[in-house]
Amino acid sequence: MAQRRAAGKTGMPASPQTRHAPDVSDDEQPLATFLDHAWGASRSGAIAARGFHYQDAVAAWLATRMACGALPCERVVPESLEDVVCEGEQTWHVQVKSRQARVGDFPLGVAATHVVDAWGRGRALRRRFPGCRLVVVFERGVEGESSDVWGVPLGSDAAWPRLRSRLADVCQRRKLDAADADDLLANTSVFVLTRDSLAQFMAHEVGRLAGLPVGAAAIAVRSLAAEIAKVTDANAEAQWQTRNGLT
Repeated sequence: MAQRRAAGKTGMPASPQTRHAPDVSDDEQPLATFLDHAWGASRSGAIAARGFHYQDAVAAWLATRMACGALPCERVVPESLEDVVCEGEQTWHVQVKSRQARVGDFPLGVAATHVVDAWGRGRALRRRFPGCRLVVVFERGVEGESSDVWGVPLGSDAAWPRLRSRLADVCQRRKLDAADADDLLANTSVFVLTRDSLAQFMAHEVGRLAGLPVGAAAIAVRSLAAEIAKVTDANAEAQWQTRNGLT
């Protein structure tokens, strides 16, 4: 099960950051410089929180797509067997990776590792439920490659030639056989969803569904975000049979 406090939620490289101020060997160091260093060394919590907020926003986006008929599923469950699960005749397990604008696109190696890791975690589950598909949602593109078409398998998605090549390298290093590599490409897709495009879609579609002008839809969007947070909190204590979701 996805863990909200798991390392790497932001999709950024691991960092030895702590909440302790750095050692200062020079007592004459300007206070402003000392505080700048201390601030930078304590950003891990804020970065993790940003990743969780993006994950909640993606869950709200998926629920909105379900409501407007763009995503054929019956229920959206945040913090389920993946970051988000869209349950229905076609089940989607959605792994979410955020990344700050200041660091740019995901490097190919980082993105490929995220995809293979997510595929590997859900392999046993997909063997029991053959109709289950994996989607990895990246907040930014992957070294210039990008796709905003939902659900196209990596094996046939023309948007990802370099990512496919790097995935082959990662699979080879991990000694995955040809059948496993083929399964990954056939049952995994990658989708890029920036915060700007997410916000624009939400303002338009939530407003349309609620019968509100785009400018007034922000209230409904915030209400949906609060509901996602409430359901997420409830799933911290729920069992599989009592899991909570949006329908």
